[in-house]
Amino acid sequence: MAENETHNLLLPGLFQKVRKSKLVQDAAALLVLNVTSRGFAFFGTAYAARCLGPTYLGTSALIQATVQQVALVYNGGFDTIAVRRIAADQTRSNSLASSITYVRLTAAFMLLIAWISAILLFVPTSQRFAWLVSAPLIVTSAMAIAFVFQGLERLPIQNAIVTGGAILTAAFYFLFFHRGMFLGADLLVISGVGVITAVGSWTVYRKLYGSWPIGKPSRDQILGILRESWRYWALAIIVFFYSTFQIPLVAGLLGARQAGIFRSAFLMAAGVELLFNSINSLLLARLVIWKERGLHIMWSQQARLMVVFLAIGIPLTALLFLSAPFVYRVLLGSAFAEGVTIFQILVIGRLVVFVGQIYAWGLAAVGLDTQFVVASLLGAVTSVALNILLIPKYGLVAAACIAVFVEILIHGYSFGVLRIHVTREVDTLV
Repeated sequence: MAENETHNLLLPGLFQKVRKSKLVQDAAALLVLNVTSRGFAFFGTAYAARCLGPTYLGTSALIQATVQQVALVYNGGFDTIAVRRIAADQTRSNSLASSITYVRLTAAFMLLIAWISAILLFVPTSQRFAWLVSAPLIVTSAMAIAFVFQGLERLPIQNAIVTGGAILTAAFYFLFFHRGMFLGADLLVISGVGVITAVGSWTVYRKLYGSWPIGKPSRDQILGILRESWRYWALAIIVFFYSTFQIPLVAGLLGARQAGIFRSAFLMAAGVELLFNSINSLLLARLVIWKERGLHIMWSQQARLMVVFLAIGIPLTALLFLSAPFVYRVLLGSAFAEGVTIFQILVIGRLVVFVGQIYAWGLAAVGLDTQFVVASLLGAVTSVALNILLIPKYGLVAAACIAVFVEILIHGYSFGVLRIHVTREVDTLV
């Protein structure tokens, strides 16, 4: 009887502790924002896809993938290192933001000139407009400062801005799009809203911290970050080859129409991943804090998180899997019917990423940067090889299955390596 009474007294206390946890509060705020954002993005993207058709959607996908590839040049791998440093010492946030943004924007403007020149020289007139209107994306990518808000554990602020951008994008689609839209219409909207959200992030940063997130860089600081971040720079390039690179591969091997169908499924599955990122985006900073308290504490917290993530992810994934035929029929129409199976497969991969990032980010938190890169390199090489080998024969289903298999491979490797590291370190201390 006494034990039961003690247990009943402890439960409210435990509930209050969990409810007041900053991690829980931030995750709840991000969940609300991301549900709103992805809801508008989901329906807006589906409507835009229907207006553009598979072929134009596929061509836009190829252009976006190329922009992302160009942006990798100035990535620098800075984000993860900056989050890790800011989480450990928040006084570094302003100097890190100023230096990183200055370097990225300098490189971005040089790339912008090269991008426009290449389009005018080599791109056919019929596609030139679509390629040109994507140019601002090169600059807005360099302006991204989410790493600051993430390191300071104030990511809901950034996500509120992103949610506003998603609502604005959807509004443009619903107000101005119609059947038979011209090539590049979606890129025009994406670029315009990208500028607005980037400026919004900078304005909020200035109001909160009293300065713009750009300034004369510290040479020693940049060199110091680069010595630590080059692995994540390589990682960004590697990740591109097992994720976004699938779209230009599909376009090259199967044609623009098939690329458009694959992109429709890819975008909706990516929307699910962004919803899951309501929690995943908080992981690195929190894992660093747990790691400072002891590796055994971090590892035990990761085990608890895995149970919670599975409890959240499995029902949502099952719901999306079962509702896919209805969603495609109502929102996208018969032209995209082939994408139903592709989306169902890809959404399983998003569940793998959702749970697996508990351990993938664990590698970053404990400084196993090389192993993080090795895991992704293993995935990239496997992805490219299998895609080239299997897509021509088995089509889009093969591409989707390969995407899921690669995520299992990467996160399974991350779990194994981290487990070995934690076990060795704990045994050494004992």
